[in-house]
Amino acid sequence: MPKKEKVKVAPSPLPILGSFAIEVREGRGGKRGVLVSACEEILAYSHEEISFRHKKEIICVKGTNLWCRTYGSRVAEVVGQVDTISFEGVK
Repeated sequence: MPKKEKVKVAPSPLPILGSFAIEVREGRGGKRGVLVSACEEILAYSHEEISFRHKKEIICVKGTNLWCRTYGSRVAEVVGQVDTISFEGVK
């Protein structure tokens, strides 16, 4: 009987903006979710804009009907009609 080999599969890297890693997830009805890692603080929260800070860097998710589905362990998931994701760099 041949010996089985273990194959290690590296996770696909997320796009990185500054210190943030983001993943855009397509949903039904044109809605999208955005997974943002390395979040230290929520700076702005409304149905049109949610901004996160990591050290002196800021990432902003804009759209309509936005809400933060999960937030913890430095990871946040924003869902709704995401129009733009912008990186504001060092403040």
